[in-house]
Amino acid sequence: HTPPLELAAAAGTPTLQKCLAEMKVNTRRYARKQVQWLRNRILRVPQLDIVRLDANDLSVWDQTVCAPALDAIQLVLNGQKLPAVAERPPEPPSLLAWRKHPCELCGRTLNGDVEWQAHLGSKGHKVAVSKRAAGVQG
Repeated sequence: HTPPLELAAAAGTPTLQKCLAEMKVNTRRYARKQVQWLRNRILRVPQLDIVRLDANDLSVWDQTVCAPALDAIQLVLNGQKLPAVAERPPEPPSLLAWRKHPCELCGRTLNGDVEWQAHLGSKGHKVAVSKRAAGVQG
């Protein structure tokens, strides 16, 4: 299922495509900052009970988020101890796939696959590709 804005971007203007790509880059950057903040502040508090919920797949939200959350709430309300969790929850796969992409043509280093794809589609990169192609052929 493709979101409506992405359908419009695929058939529409380059400006909308650029905005969507930039929004995705910024969203992933913000998600990384949130994970870092949680790791540095929340997970280091030993007395804090943590319940891990997997919200990666919205199609199974009731089974992976809603039901476990309600179970945890019921345990706390009944005065019972929450089950122990692993020391550090695993990061989502999208955050583990982090790597830097150098663009030798533009002299830039892009952070992550999303930024790299956005850069490859950018006007500046396309102009640099055209200039290099004209220089090689001419």
